[in-house]
Amino acid sequence: MDDSKKKFARLRAEQRTITAWNNQLHNLIDTNNSNFEDKVAVFKTLVHADQVRFNMALSKMLDESEQND
Repeated sequence: MDDSKKKFARLRAEQRTITAWNNQLHNLIDTNNSNFEDKVAVFKTLVHADQVRFNMALSKMLDESEQND
C-alpha cells in the first residue's frame, strides 16, 4: 500500500470514529430522560465531552421546559 492510500485509510478511520462519537452524543441528548437526575448526568457528560453540544442541549431543554409551562 503506498503512502497516499495509507493516509486515506487513516483519514477514513478517523472520520468513522468522529461520526460514531457524534452519533453517541446526539443519542444521549435526544433520549427522553424523564427525571432531573438523568438530565443532570447528561449535562455533566456533555460539559466534559463537547462544550458546543452542551450549549445546544441546554438550549433544547430550556425550550422544552418553556413549552410545558
